[in-house]
This record gives sequence, structure tokens and C-alpha cells, in this order.
Amino acid sequence: MRTDRRLASFTYGGEEVALIPDEMAREGAGRWVRTMPDGLRAVLELSEPEPGGGTALLRFENASDRPSLPIARVRTLDVTVPVSGAVRFETLDGDSCGEKSFLPITAALSDGDAVVSEPTGGRSSDTSAFPYCTGSCGGRGAVIGIGWTGQWRREIAAADGGLRIAVGLAEADFFLLPGEAVRGPSAVWYAGEGEPAALRRRFRRMCLARFSPLAEDPAAKPPLAIQCFDRYFRKHPRWATVEGQLEVARAAAACGGFDTLWLDAAWFKDGFPCGVGNYTFEKGFAGGLKPLADDLHANGRRFVLWFEPERVYRGSEVWNEHPGMLLRRSDDPDDALFDLSDETARSWLFGTLKAILTENGVDWYRQDFNMEALPFWREHDAPGRRGITEMKYVAGMYELWDRLRAEVPGLKIDNCSSGGRRLDFETCRRSMPLWRSDTGCFPVTEERRVHTWSQNQILGLSEYLPFHSCAVWEPDPYLVRGAMAGGLACAFDILSPEFDTARAGRVIDEVNRTAPFWKKDFFPLTVQTTSEDVWAAWQVGDAAAGAACFFRRGGSAEAEKTFALCGLDPERTYAVTLTDEDLNAETAERTGRELGEGIGIRIPRPEASVLAEYRAL
Repeated sequence: MRTDRRLASFTYGGEEVALIPDEMAREGAGRWVRTMPDGLRAVLELSEPEPGGGTALLRFENASDRPSLPIARVRTLDVTVPVSGAVRFETLDGDSCGEKSFLPITAALSDGDAVVSEPTGGRSSDTSAFPYCTGSCGGRGAVIGIGWTGQWRREIAAADGGLRIAVGLAEADFFLLPGEAVRGPSAVWYAGEGEPAALRRRFRRMCLARFSPLAEDPAAKPPLAIQCFDRYFRKHPRWATVEGQLEVARAAAACGGFDTLWLDAAWFKDGFPCGVGNYTFEKGFAGGLKPLADDLHANGRRFVLWFEPERVYRGSEVWNEHPGMLLRRSDDPDDALFDLSDETARSWLFGTLKAILTENGVDWYRQDFNMEALPFWREHDAPGRRGITEMKYVAGMYELWDRLRAEVPGLKIDNCSSGGRRLDFETCRRSMPLWRSDTGCFPVTEERRVHTWSQNQILGLSEYLPFHSCAVWEPDPYLVRGAMAGGLACAFDILSPEFDTARAGRVIDEVNRTAPFWKKDFFPLTVQTTSEDVWAAWQVGDAAAGAACFFRRGGSAEAEKTFALCGLDPERTYAVTLTDEDLNAETAERTGRELGEGIGIRIPRPEASVLAEYRAL
């Protein structure tokens, strides 16, 4: 991707330092070192996972016996590429639990134009920014992802026939003590020829193969889970008991198709949110969760359990018993941040979590985080050490996750943060976001057009992320098809005597049938928009098999539209099955050429859908 020699940069004692690998000492595979006269070491870790792809990570080590000079403007990626015209810049909004979550942002950058982005509050995809973007010009371009679960900064500026791309810490002005070491953000990219959508497909393929849980476990996939926390918590008398959860598990088994039971924040003393910071079981789970896990495992199902270890609520066990492990704010009497920057605190938390996970048969560790960390980090930076708390905290979180994955056999991690507010490269290479937005906490209403928002989230996120999923409240094809993306959390009223088990089983069977295709290519067939008078559509799969979903939104007057399917072999014949909103299916044979020229989709009524499944004969 780079055409100038500089790859990264920082300032040291007020002077800019350009990191040029060709001028740095090589130290083992993929490590280049620049040693400053006073002993500070800037270590640049690089990899080229495949042609066109790359990663970078910047570390600092003080190898001297005295404090370093001030380090500032840390840029893990700082490159300038030549361009021959206006650059098309594309990214998404961050998650704000509403209609704007992950909507597209585009800009045309000519000389003098710049786009500067930062997330909100220290969470990497919160509200004001998204840690992935695409830049393209003249048939070439690059997709860039940021790996920093904190307050990053991205600067894209066009000037003098070049485009400067800088990715790093939003705020950094610190010195290192003797022997001290820190790491900064990482960056990942794919660059080459092609239109932006094609570049994003190649980027996504690279992340699937190299930087995702699938790279370590080819069988990995988001679960198809029954998850009724928002529907039943504090509403169902037996919800917070082993017996109540077994009742849910039996009801789910009657539907068929579910592979996971998902228990959210009802298992610990005092529940949510006042019990955050308690690791003692609620009285309904006094004997632990192993009887529940054993029942699930005996029936071939998995177990997701919710935690929020970083937030500690006033009066909880951790608040009272481990005050030295907390970061507090002077103006927040109710919440504290568990100090992941501290090795002693981190070790205690690891031991606590590992014991609960292993003793209770947990398959998926669900880590949520419902607060902004940035104000806590800044308040605890020592004078002259701006950014140091954040750097050590974020690195500590990665260490915690890596230890859990290494020492709890088979463990998978769900990355949640008030929904999808931590969807950066470093979290997504270690975990799957099973709750891409807290829009999944609500059923569809006139005020909350959750079905439309979910369609937009799939259209936007799926071009960048290997995996993601969310929740749906009713077993209706329009809702389920518009939320499924390889997995799904189902907040069905499954304990109601009137619940239609048979229909739910038929709908969730579609999730299982189409799940393997999400490991292939994603093709957006329409653009993201909040308008209700349009259709939405996408396709997943490859030349051998795949699926496409088509949605006629509530305000659309068009009963029929034609869509060209992508990535098919024009010379092959395909069996194509179309299943309508009433779950009636028809199968016909079409050539790849015919499907590539256009397939007519008829949806007679608004707020209805068609699922197309195809396979080569």
C-alpha cells in the first residue's frame, strides 16, 4: 500500500521521528527497531499475510536507566500514497443504538480536504466513528482497519497529489520510566486494484482466513441461541433459577434448530445493573450453573454466559473487597472501572473468571461493557503521562482475553459493549460480536424501526467484519431474515402457551441452512437507507452455493423488482429455491448467466420478504 518510505511516526522530545523499515535494525521475523540516542526503542512489528495485505503494530520500550523524553503523536500507520484525482472515502457511523448505527459516510477528497475521525468515550466504534474505512481513486484503493479498543484517531488528508493516511492514538504525550514498555494501536489493510466493494470483499476474505476465530477453529460460527433476557428478566417468576433456564432450554428444543442457550445478567447476586461487580450466584442459582450446562451439553447444545467485569457498581463485592483494584472518578459516586492496567488486579480477575467458566461448563464468555472508559483513563494519568493509563489498560484487556482463550479449552468470546461499540480489529480477531447493537434489546414499534435498522446494519458491517449477529423478537420471516448473519439471538416469547413452535422451527431452520454461506463472500445488492419506501437486499456465498435475502419495506409500492446475483459461474446451471413470507417454496433451474443478468423477485405485500437459496448442479 505504501509508496513513500515512511510507514509510521511519532514525536520524541518535540521532534518528529519517521519510522522507515529500510533504515531500521531488523530484530527477528517481522520486527524492525529504531533506537534513540538515549536508549528508547521504537519497535515496529509488520506482517504481510497475503499479497496486498498487511498489518502494523508500534511498541515503545525504555531500555535506559532514566526516564525517556516525551513521546507524542503516536501514529502506527503514517503513509502518503500518490493519487491522480479526487479520492472517494467511505466508512460507517459508529453504533448509537438507533437508526444511524453503522450507516454509510462518504466524502470526495481533493487537494486541501481532510477527514478526521475519533470514536466517543474510549470505545472503538462508539457513535462518532467506525474503525474501518475504504479509500479509492482511479480504479485502485485500500481498506484499512484499526486495532485499538480505546480512543484512536484517523486522519485522511489530500494535498499535493498525495493522500496521507495516519492512524494512531487520539491523545498521547507521555514519557516511559526506566524498563517500562507500552504498545499502541495496530492497523490492518488490503490494497490493490478494483472497485471499493471488490476491495472490501478481499479484505473480508483475508480477515476470515487470517484474523478471526475461524482462522483458529474452522468450525467456529456465531450461535443460534435462545436469549430472552430483555423479554423475561424481572417479569418471569422462574427466570433467575436453574429450573427456569431448563424450562427455556426444553421449550427451545421443541422448536429444533437452536444450538445454544444464552443466559444474560440474571445469574449473580442483585442482578443487573446493581449487582455488577458481584461474582456470587443469585439464590436461584445457589448451586452454580453446572447442572444447566450439563443438560445443554448432553443434548448437543452450548452455553453463553454474560459478564461485565470492567464496570463495578457501588456496594458490590468487588467494590467493597478490592477497592485497590478500581479506578474511580471524582464526579461518579456509583461506578468504578476495574483496573485492567494493573497486573495484580488483572491476575485476580483472570483467576475469578477462569474458575467460573470452567466450573460451570461455559462455552461462550460474553463480555459486555456499558460505560465510557475514557474519562477514567484521563483522570488517572500522572502528570506528563497523558495516554499511559489507556495504553496499559487496553493491552491488559488483550492479555486477559488471550489468557482465557489459551487456558479455558474451547472457549469462545462474545464482544459486546452497549451493543457494537468495540468492533475494532483487535477485538474482532479474538472474538465474535454476537450483539452488534443494543437495537436488539427492543421489539419493533412505530418509533423503533428495529427491522429496518437491522437490515442496514447487515448491509454495512458485513462488508468489513467476518462475523456478527444480533437479536430478533418474533419468529417472523421478515424479521428473522433481516437479522440473521450466520447466527442469531432469539428473544421469542417461547414460554407462552400460544407460542407457535412449529412455525418458529421452520424459520430458524433457514438460519441454520444459510449460516455456512456467511463464511463466503458478501454482496450488498442495495444501499443502506432509513427510507421505508424501498427494497433492501444482499447475497452471501460463492460460485458453488449461496443465499440472497430480499425485503420489501413497509412503505414500498413496488411488488416486483429484478436483482442481478453476483459471483456465479455463467456456464453452470443452478437450482434456485425461492421461499416467500408464508414459507411457501418453489424451485427452478437457471444458468449462472441468467442469474447474473437478473432474477425477478415478487413480494405481493409490504413488510414481507423472499429468501433465495441456490446451488450449482
